[in-house]
Amino acid sequence: MGLLNIFKGKSYRELEAGGDSHAQSGAWGRAKIDYEKALEKLDKASSENPQDDMRLREDAQRLEEKILDSKEKLALDHKKTAEEMLEAQYYEDALQYLNLALELTSNAQLTEELETRSQELKKTIHRGIQQEFAEFKVFDDETEDVVAGASHFRVYVITGSTADSCDENNSPVETVTYIKAGQLEETKPSKEYIAIIQQGYRDWGIV
Repeated sequence: MGLLNIFKGKSYRELEAGGDSHAQSGAWGRAKIDYEKALEKLDKASSENPQDDMRLREDAQRLEEKILDSKEKLALDHKKTAEEMLEAQYYEDALQYLNLALELTSNAQLTEELETRSQELKKTIHRGIQQEFAEFKVFDDETEDVVAGASHFRVYVITGSTADSCDENNSPVETVTYIKAGQLEETKPSKEYIAIIQQGYRDWGIV
């Protein structure tokens, strides 16, 4: 094999054959990639011979059909994986696979089914978050009593590398904060809070 052939890489027919091999083993994701590469290489091919040009168009149509078929098969695989995730109660993972299947399929019936299940799953996840926060109890640091009527929020803390709220990689740390529900009137911040803010201003040279 000459150096020119090495740098040219595989022909579109070789790529298509690779895709066929993956398709036979049910590896639809890899088959799709090979078919798409083959079609991309075929699009760059040209011929001055009308018969060859017609053959190239036929090959391109065949590849497009194989890409479409592999995408539909891959969408069904993702749908099956989503169902397995649902059985294991991994709802957020299941939703991701449903969304992947939606991106792949062109089948109207399957699209409608996936969209319905996706919406139902989003509601389930939302109810789970509400239940999680409903069961979360907030205790007063001084009295150790439960704080009644508190609304909870999941937040990410991003601070300096020496702060206790960051991990060893200085990455944002997920935590939960809360505010008292129904607190409509303005109240003065606590002395401790003011002291912390003022110290921060001094540390940063703001005041």
